[in-house]
Amino acid sequence: MLAMRYVRFNGVVLLLAVRRRKTVNGSTAPYVLLGSADYVSHHGDAPMSIQWELRRAMPPEIVEYAPMSG
Repeated sequence: MLAMRYVRFNGVVLLLAVRRRKTVNGSTAPYVLLGSADYVSHHGDAPMSIQWELRRAMPPEIVEYAPMSG
């Protein structure tokens, strides 16, 4: 299963980037780099949901619109 590479990676640093929406004024919206994250858990198969933990706190302006789960 291809998705398992995210669960069993060795020595790879995962960087998480997010954006509020796909486009802004008809152009592709920029991403905000949240930094590195560590694998916590996963469930499901197709699709597979993965829970990550950021190594640094998410900026407050991102928390305002970021969906939270867990």
